[in-house]
Amino acid sequence: MNISEQQLNNMMAAVSVALQPLVRVVPMTAVEWADQNYYLPKESSYGEGEWKTLPFQIAIMNCMGNDQVRTVNLIKSARVGYTKMLLGVVGYFIEHKSRNSLLFQPTDSAAEDFMKSHVEATIRNVPCLKDLSPWLGRKHRDNTLTLKRFSSGVGFWCLGGAAAKNYREKSVDVVCYDELSSFEPDVEKEGSPTLLGDKRIEGSVWPKSIRGSTPKIKGTCQIEKAANESAHFMRFYVPCPHCGEAQYLKFGDESTPFGLKWEKDSPESVFYLCEHHGCVIHQSELDQSNGRWICENTGMWTRDGLSFSAPGG
Repeated sequence: MNISEQQLNNMMAAVSVALQPLVRVVPMTAVEWADQNYYLPKESSYGEGEWKTLPFQIAIMNCMGNDQVRTVNLIKSARVGYTKMLLGVVGYFIEHKSRNSLLFQPTDSAAEDFMKSHVEATIRNVPCLKDLSPWLGRKHRDNTLTLKRFSSGVGFWCLGGAAAKNYREKSVDVVCYDELSSFEPDVEKEGSPTLLGDKRIEGSVWPKSIRGSTPKIKGTCQIEKAANESAHFMRFYVPCPHCGEAQYLKFGDESTPFGLKWEKDSPESVFYLCEHHGCVIHQSELDQSNGRWICENTGMWTRDGLSFSAPGG
C-alpha cells in the first residue's frame, strides 16, 4: 500500500491531537513561574518591569502555590509586595495549574478597581496569560469587571466581600482575601468572610485559602485571629552579619538593648542593634538570602516554602 506524503502528514496530525490530553507540562513552583513569566505593569507598580522574587518573598509565594499547604495567613507591614505576590500566584494557578480562583476585596468598588488596574494590566503584559485571553481589550461575556474566563476554561472572579450574595454559588479551587482586616467581621449576619469564602473551595481536590493584611486593633483584628488559629506561626529570621546569630527584626524602643536606633536629632543615621551581642547593623549589611522562616510554636523551619525541616535539622 502506498501512502502519500499528505496522507502521512494527516495521520501524524491526527495522532498528535489524540495524544494531546496525555501531555503534561513540566511542574514549576510558584516562584519559578513568576520569575519566568510575571511582569509588573506601569499602571499599578512603582517600577515597571520583569518580576524578580526577593529572598523573603520566596517561601511566602511557594507556600501560596504549594498544594500541601491548605491555608496561608500573612500578617504583613505595608509595602512588602503582598498584592503583587498574590496576583503572581493567581496567574500561576490560572496558567500553570488550570485552577479556578476567587479573590475578595473589602468592597465592590475596591474589587472593580483591582480588576481594572491590576488584573487587566497583568493579563496584557504576561504573554502566557494574554494567549489565553482572546477577548482582551473588547467587550465579551468572558471579560467583565467581576469575571475573566480564559480559553482554557479556567475562571477568575474578583468580588467585594461586604455582600453575602458574593459568597454564594461559586465553586473554585483557590480563594484569596486581600486586606482581610478591612472586611466586616460578620457579613450581613451570616458569618465571617473566611467562613463564607472558604465554603467555595470545599469540593476542590486541592483547596487553597490565602489571606493577608496589615494588622489593625489587637484582639479584634481578623488576620491576627486567623493566624492565631494555625498550629504554625512563622517569622523570618536573618543572621547578624557580624556575630552570625539569627533573629527576626524588632522595632524596639529607647529602653530595649536591641532594635532600631539612631543618633539624637539624626533619624537618617538609623541602624539596627543586634539582640544577641549588640552588633551595629546597617541595612546594606543584612543578607536576606540566608534567612529562614522559623515556627515559634514548633521550631520547624523552611527557606523556600517547599521543604520543611524539624528543629535543629
